[in-house]
Amino acid sequence: QDLSDDLAVANSSYHSADAACTTTVGHWQEKSCMLVTAIDAEIEAYALCRKEEEGLFEEVWLNESAKVEIRKNDYVAYKKIQCYISVLNETDLAKQDKLLGTCSDQNIPMDDLDLIKPATPAEEDTSQLVGSKSDALGACPSATTTTTTTTTTTTTTTTTTTTTTTTTTTTT
Repeated sequence: QDLSDDLAVANSSYHSADAACTTTVGHWQEKSCMLVTAIDAEIEAYALCRKEEEGLFEEVWLNESAKVEIRKNDYVAYKKIQCYISVLNETDLAKQDKLLGTCSDQNIPMDDLDLIKPATPAEEDTSQLVGSKSDALGACPSATTTTTTTTTTTTTTTTTTTTTTTTTTTTT
């Protein structure tokens, strides 16, 4: 009888521990699946952000480069105006002719006005996230790996239609 009671207690304890273990494993698997989803979302958000920011950087770079060219032209004009004013201020005609030739042939250095395009920052190292995702995939029974690829194609179609109308009027 004592062994039967001990067996019943042991079975009850086992089933209780087994249920608790199954619940804990279920929570662990659920959290692992949530981690996989969160890592996928984070990597995708990073890639999208980087793509948008690179596009914005290129747009700003082109805009500022165009402004630099305008400023260079303005600077050359300013320097030449200063030179021509010095010609007008000169009272000696020989010196005026020499200064005028200098103004016309003046080569104005503008190297200091050039913009230097900064290097594109390196992509963030996501290997730790990928490693964590790989670990979590092992514990997530319903995990599916999704790879998102975005391809943008732009097509421009130009259609030209020419219509010629000839009207002939005859009067008799």
